[in-house]
Amino acid sequence: FFQYQTTFTLNNHSLKSLPLPNSQNNAYPSLAAHIPELQGVAAEVSSDASIARYLVHANDYAVVATYSVHHEGNTFSNVMSYADGIGMKNSTGRLFFYMTVMDPTGAALKNNSAASVTISQAQLAGAHTVCGEIDKGVSTCAKLTIVGDIEEVSDNRQRDYALKALLSRNPEMAGWPSEHGWLVLEMKPTHILLQQNHEGTTRVPVSAYFSAIPAKGLPRPQGYLSPLESALEKHKLRGESSVQIRGSKLVATRAKAAATKARAARKLVHDATWGVLATISAEFERPIGHVESFTDGGFDHSTGRIWFFLSEKDLALEDVRVNSQVSFTVSQAMVDANDASVDNSCHDAIAEDPTCARITLSGHLAPLNSPTASAVDEANGELLPRHVAAKMSPKSRDIHVYELIISDIFFINFYGGAEPMSVADYFAAWPPLNDGPAGGFTASLSTLDVKNDYDDDA
Repeated sequence: FFQYQTTFTLNNHSLKSLPLPNSQNNAYPSLAAHIPELQGVAAEVSSDASIARYLVHANDYAVVATYSVHHEGNTFSNVMSYADGIGMKNSTGRLFFYMTVMDPTGAALKNNSAASVTISQAQLAGAHTVCGEIDKGVSTCAKLTIVGDIEEVSDNRQRDYALKALLSRNPEMAGWPSEHGWLVLEMKPTHILLQQNHEGTTRVPVSAYFSAIPAKGLPRPQGYLSPLESALEKHKLRGESSVQIRGSKLVATRAKAAATKARAARKLVHDATWGVLATISAEFERPIGHVESFTDGGFDHSTGRIWFFLSEKDLALEDVRVNSQVSFTVSQAMVDANDASVDNSCHDAIAEDPTCARITLSGHLAPLNSPTASAVDEANGELLPRHVAAKMSPKSRDIHVYELIISDIFFINFYGGAEPMSVADYFAAWPPLNDGPAGGFTASLSTLDVKNDYDDDA
């Protein structure tokens, strides 16, 4: 599936990627033992570093956690598209981003470069066939967090290479408004954390990560293209055309979209089963993301409240006990990846595009202290129908119920940036549980027809 090259030519300069020697061939039987689909390829999963490199290369977006410039220095998390090489055949392990200071994440990094990048196996198309019935937040669904600093790429040659990589994997970026002052940035890792089995988190040395060759992959349906691959295959010129089409043709429906933003936000929260919880790491003393399963109610019951079951082995729990201020991010791309009926995430939009809905809920995590049998039954009743892997009893000392007490909401599903949404409006809205995606819009590139999925909901 992957091919690698170590030399690239750009603007008459030869750019060498980081060295890619053969990785150690240490099989991971524990991963295959918990995921039946992996048993046939266990021998191909060679090392922690190789799996980390695979997760980075196979995906094209991550949740970036930073120090917020708007929330008194607390953490803020947001969805950002990235690239680690030119096209699908080249992987360097370096994560390049394209951001503007008009976005809260870009502004935060301009002020303080400390950050983390979190990626999950559950982001991959057909995730339901890989993670199966296992919750996306539990450890058998592989997840990766890279801690370090995200800094602007200042060297012109490196910037040219990074930009070429970004546009090859995210061609839509070519049509983004130049007046927004886009910056090319790179994650400079200091710590790499991988979780892929029940033994806890593995620390991957940065040198081993960059030296490894990505694993050949975790399985997915034969012939199934990832959202990125499918988009590139169907719309090779998408970078210039689709943004212009969306930007001009859909603007007329923006007022109607605003009227339903709270409902769209509630729908996105209800449709998702996992997201990234950002905390201030007690160990690293900087923002860090954790993949966590959650619920806001049963399949046909939405409350808008965010419940987590956190284990004593969960690093997030250690952080929350020191500082309970957190943020929690969910993307429509996460929902689409787990839906077998959706072959293109966010209707071919990359995850950072405004029409691919995303929400960040900020506040503090409050524990259910000394839970009674009735309180535990209520929490189990909300979480268990959608997360069969999680269960607690009143006597359980390993699992703890936490609720996110929401104080601020960042929601975007259209061009023009995020608009203020009060917590009261969010809870007052009733999500259309059987309607389309929270992005609320589809655009046919051939007919330019425009559809607002919430036409009848106002």
